[in-house]
Amino acid sequence: MLEEDIVSLINSLCEAITNKDAKKILSFYLDDASLSWGPYVFKGIDEIKKWALELGANFREFNFKENSLVVRENTAEQKFTAKISMPNGFRGILRGTSKYEFEGEKIKKNVIEFSEGIAVFDPDNIDAYFTKYNIQLMKNQMEQMKTQGQSI
Repeated sequence: MLEEDIVSLINSLCEAITNKDAKKILSFYLDDASLSWGPYVFKGIDEIKKWALELGANFREFNFKENSLVVRENTAEQKFTAKISMPNGFRGILRGTSKYEFEGEKIKKNVIEFSEGIAVFDPDNIDAYFTKYNIQLMKNQMEQMKTQGQSI
């Protein structure tokens, strides 16, 4: 594939993900492709289809913004930021890298790795997120700040 064709394919894939268009997402992958999404690996078009459908069900919003894209022969590496929101009100920003291997005109392998995300909670549902675990975690962080001489 030519570099401009790879760039166009990746941009179209990101648009399909943003639009949660599972059928379009699948059109970019070979039948025997593999997709790694964080710790999860989906092998073959049927498993990738499950991923694409779950993506649509688990995210109200998943907007990609490309930060950089480097193409080398039949591979590409894309750094991105994704603005997300979930049905339970959780909103955040995910940063990550997506590595692609192409065969012919389609994706053979796609490895998506995430960096640390920035979570922003829905102010209308903030109580839903303050479980005992979260309260204990906050107490531990405050205690650590005190022992390091930082003000709270």
